[in-house]
Amino acid sequence: MAFSLATKALAALFIGQALAHPLISTGQHDHRVRSLQRRQVDISKFQLTTSTNYINAESGDSALKGFRSVSISNDYVKTAKDFVAKTFKDAEFRVADDSYVGVNGVAHVYFKQTAHGLDIDNADLNVNISRDGTVFSYGDSVFKGEIPPPQKREFSDPIPALKAVSDVLELGISAERASVEATEAHEEYKITRTTGADSDPIATLVYFQKPDGTLGLSWRVQTDVITNYLMTYTDAFSPESILGAMNYVADAIYEVYKWGVHDPSAGVRTLETDPWDTTASPNGWHSSKGTNYDTTMGNNGYAQEDWDADNDYASGYRPHSADLKFDYPYYGNETNPHDYINATVTQLFYTANMYHDLLYLLGFNEAAGNFEDDNGSKGGKGGDPVILDAQDGLGTNNDNFRTLPDGQKSRMQMYLFDVTTPNRDGALSADVVIHEYTHGVSNRLTGGPANVGCLNTVQAGGMGEGWGDFMGAAILTKADATRDTDFIEGAWVINDPKGIRDYPYSTIMTRNPHTYADIKGVTEVHDIGETWATMLYEVLWNLIDKHGNTADARPTFGEGGVPVDGRFLAMKLVVDAMALQPCSPTFVQARDAVVDADVALTGGANRCEIWRAFAKRGLGKSASGTKVADKFDLPEGC
Repeated sequence: MAFSLATKALAALFIGQALAHPLISTGQHDHRVRSLQRRQVDISKFQLTTSTNYINAESGDSALKGFRSVSISNDYVKTAKDFVAKTFKDAEFRVADDSYVGVNGVAHVYFKQTAHGLDIDNADLNVNISRDGTVFSYGDSVFKGEIPPPQKREFSDPIPALKAVSDVLELGISAERASVEATEAHEEYKITRTTGADSDPIATLVYFQKPDGTLGLSWRVQTDVITNYLMTYTDAFSPESILGAMNYVADAIYEVYKWGVHDPSAGVRTLETDPWDTTASPNGWHSSKGTNYDTTMGNNGYAQEDWDADNDYASGYRPHSADLKFDYPYYGNETNPHDYINATVTQLFYTANMYHDLLYLLGFNEAAGNFEDDNGSKGGKGGDPVILDAQDGLGTNNDNFRTLPDGQKSRMQMYLFDVTTPNRDGALSADVVIHEYTHGVSNRLTGGPANVGCLNTVQAGGMGEGWGDFMGAAILTKADATRDTDFIEGAWVINDPKGIRDYPYSTIMTRNPHTYADIKGVTEVHDIGETWATMLYEVLWNLIDKHGNTADARPTFGEGGVPVDGRFLAMKLVVDAMALQPCSPTFVQARDAVVDADVALTGGANRCEIWRAFAKRGLGKSASGTKVADKFDLPEGC
C-alpha cells in the first residue's frame, strides 16, 4: 500500500458538481407535479452500484482495537495513513486535501484508491479519528480484487466517449468539430468546439469498479446541460458501453417571513433587524473580503432573479438599499410574480443566510466545506458563496441545488409553481429552501468537501432527499408541538394540504406507515427519502421527549458542545453523522453513523433513544444493508 499527497492536478479530478436531485419526484409514482427536463433518458438506469462498508465505533472490529496515536493535535492525518497502511496493505491510495477536524473533536481524513497512477473513481476511504487519537470509525468502498496490468491505449482522445454519452443519454451535444486540450490535471482533457452544452465538456481517464466486480479503464465525462450536470463513466475501449452515471443537480432590516415560519399561509411578514449570528457571520451578511454591499450579496451567498435562465448571476437583478433596509411589499394575490421580485429575492437571501448560520453552529463550517466567499484562516477553500437564483426561468414546479466541490460556487435554482392560480413562489416557502440547501450540506459532508459525488447510489441518493425533508421538519417544529404533531412538506407551493409526499411525517404508524422494507426494489429517490426522513423524525421526537424543545432560532450548547434541547441535538447528530459515514452509504451505515455521532458527542448518552427510533421503523440491530427487510430488534442494553 502506498500514498501520494493530493496535488493541485489530482485535486481537480473531482470537479464534479453535485446537481442534487430536485425537490419533487419526476417519476411515474408522483402524480402531483412534474419538472421540466432537457434530458429525456432516465438517468436512474445507469445509477452507480458501488458497495460500501462502514465499520462503526461499536463494531468491535479488530482493526480499530488498540490503534492509537499520541494526540490528535500532533498529526491526525499521519495516524489515519498509518491505520490505512496497516489495514489495506495491498492497495495504493492518495490522501485528499480536504481533511479537517470537526467541531465535535472528530477528525475526518479522506483517501482515494489509485491504480497505476490513476484514481479508481468509485473507490473511497474515510477514516475518523477521535479526540484522543483513537481510530474511531472508518468506511470504505475499496476495490479488493486483482488490479489489472497497465493496458495499452487503443484510443487517441476522449471525443468518441463524449459522442457515446451524448447519444446514449440523448443530451443533444454535437462533437463533430470538437478538438481536445489537455488541462493541468493528470489525464484530464477539455473538449472544445462542441455545441449543445452550457460549458466545455471535461473528460478524465480513471479506473472504475464495474458492476461485475472487475476494474476497468474508463473515461469520466462531465457534461453541463444546465438542468442536468452529468458525470458519466464509459468503457475507455468501448465508449458506447456506459458503466455508470451521476446527476449532480440531486436555492440590516429585512421584511420577511421570520425564521421558523413555514410558508406564507403560516404567518405574517415582519421586520427583522441584524438577524445574523456573529460567530457564523462575524461581518454580517453584506460584506466579503473588505467589500461592503448595499444589495443581496455577501460572504455566504448572492441572491438575484434569473428570469431568462442565463445563469449570469453578475447581471441578475437584485434589490439595492443604501441603508440596508430591504422592506418590499408582497400580498399573495399578485398575478405577475415579477411585481414582487424584491420581496422574493430578500426572502431567499434571508432564509439561506439564516440556515448558513445555523449549520455553522452545528458543525458545517469552513473546514467542513461550507459555502463562503472568504474563509479567512479557518480552513477549507473560499470563493464559493451560494448562487441563489429566484424565479428562475429554466423551469416550473420544482427547485434544485447544484453542488460543486469546496472552493467552487454552487447554485440554488428556485422556480415558480404554476399548478396554482396565481402562481406560487418556491423561494417564499422555508421548507423548500431548506430542502434544497441541505443537498449542498449532505454532498459536501459525505466523503469530504472535495468529493461531492458520494450520494449517487440508490439508497444514498434517497437519503439525500430525506435529509432535506428532515432538516426542514426539525427547524420548523414549534416549541409547543408534541410527538402527535405531523409535518407536511410542500403543501403551500402546490396549494394541497397533503403536500408533495405520500404521507405526512408523523410518529403515528397509522398516519405514516413507512418502514425499512418499503424501499426494497425502489429506485425513485424521493420515495426512498420519505422512509429515511420518517426514521429521522422518530429520532427527533425521542430526543425531544428526553431533552425538551425550545422556540429559539439557534441552539444553546452545554458541556462538550452538546445542544441542551432535543430538537437541535437531533440536527447536530444528523450533521455530524454525514461527516462520519462512508461514501455511498446504505441506510444501515447511515444509521450506524448517527449512533456513532452520539458516541462521539455525548459518550452514547442517547444510544437507546436513537436505536428505538430506527427499530420502530424496521431498521433494527439485525437489519441488512444489502437484503432489505424489516428488523425490529434492539441492541443489548436497550
